[in-house]
Amino acid sequence: ELSELGIRSVSVDTPGYGMSDIPPQQPTIQEFADNLVAVLNHLQLGKVVVAGQHTGAQIAAAFAANHPARTSALVMHGAAYFTEEDVARYVGLASANSTRISRTPRPDGLHMSDMFQRWAKDRNTSQELLEAITWMQVSNFLQGPDIGHYAAFRYQMQPDLDRIHVPGLVLSDVTDSLHASDVRLVTELRPDFRYFEFSGAEADGNFFEQMLQPRRWAEVVSAFVASELGA
Repeated sequence: ELSELGIRSVSVDTPGYGMSDIPPQQPTIQEFADNLVAVLNHLQLGKVVVAGQHTGAQIAAAFAANHPARTSALVMHGAAYFTEEDVARYVGLASANSTRISRTPRPDGLHMSDMFQRWAKDRNTSQELLEAITWMQVSNFLQGPDIGHYAAFRYQMQPDLDRIHVPGLVLSDVTDSLHASDVRLVTELRPDFRYFEFSGAEADGNFFEQMLQPRRWAEVVSAFVASELGA
């Protein structure tokens, strides 16, 4: 979608996700971000607009803060800005939640239907949403250990936010669990960042809305890039 609007885009599988190899050890968000430098060097790219959603937004923020010479702007969709209290709560819940769906495949195949029901329950059953949920759960089982969320819930974004000196855009979905942290980020911490409510309370896709409306997402980001960088 971005290429049709004149913007070259590169989508990177975070190590351990998609078809990329699982790292030999648990990475941090900073290490995930540093990994992008090798990607840019390989593609012979200089400065880029770095974008991500949820854990990807954290990686984008860490990259923008620690590699300013390679960053022209920052886009975060569901910024996943966690306070120390948020981190303690999430880690505690993960440790105590014995009903958490396992990422280990089962002989009866119910590992697929259990996770599908978790995400599809009480939502609309549009074909686009079903496809998005399917891709997410396939990726989860290809990935195996949940290294991304482990890193995400231990990442303190604020020090990096203080060191970001490029234009920023935060997109948010009202029904996403991270919506409150998105609002807090742009009202209290970085009021200079632009804010865009991508979907409201009437939307049923939650954080899947980006996948359900890729053209609209591309248009929002394209407009931001054009206004800030003249591209």
